Amino acid sequence: MLVKLLKHELIDYFKKTRLIFIIVFGISFLILGLNYLENQIDFIKYIKATILISYVFVVIGMFIYTLFYPIIRYYKSMLKDEAYLTHTLPVKVSQILLAKLLAAFILFFSSIIIFVVSLLITKTITWNFIKAFLTLFNKSIWKALIMILFYALIYYFSFLMMILTSLTIGHSNSSKKGIYSFVVGIIIYFIQQIFGAISLFIIVVFYPNILKQMEIGGFPLSPIMLIPSIVSMCLIIIEIITTHYFIKNKLNLEWVWKKYF
Repeated sequence: MLVKLLKHELIDYFKKTRLIFIIVFGISFLILGLNYLENQIDFIKYIKATILISYVFVVIGMFIYTLFYPIIRYYKSMLKDEAYLTHTLPVKVSQILLAKLLAAFILFFSSIIIFVVSLLITKTITWNFIKAFLTLFNKSIWKALIMILFYALIYYFSFLMMILTSLTIGHSNSSKKGIYSFVVGIIIYFIQQIFGAISLFIIVVFYPNILKQMEIGGFPLSPIMLIPSIVSMCLIIIEIITTHYFIKNKLNLEWVWKKYF
């Protein structure tokens, strides 16, 4: 059943995203073609500049969609119009929630891959430049790449779960769900910031020479990011458990029932 739920979520996500992906690749190949023409025809460089601006906006739009559509999808299917049907499915709440989080992960990871590949196509950056950039963080290029992707996913889910948990707790209230969700979101945000400050304090205490390492050209990614990431992972797990509990026991969907009956 989890596989079916995941498939359903992915179909919904990529039904709209695939158009954005096609546009990103289309513009990338267009820029690649213009790269060969700009040295031969003077005005091509102005066209290329316009296309590059369009490319930037499309990529930004792709990441905005990746960030917010899972939230919109969750809101509609778990708390709003589709909630009645979702909560009557013969599946566990944990399976529904896991399917949505896995789908969000796949969508976000796919967007990163599409972005990097499109940059390589446009020759805006080269693989050698990427390798040189990664060596700033770690001597092992692949280790640095894995670490950066891992940290990106951690902070993506940190933002995602902050919003999903806020909405879910907010909809446990019988009235003023929007205001209640907003207040809960502010509280969760400040909790995250407090633990973030504690993480930075721990880094300074246990890695007193970290600033000197950065001054001589190194950027020790592991100590700087690992501790905050562990803290963020713990908060994410707590938020997932909290969200699951409120969906299963505290969710107030009276207005949904009234709409359908």
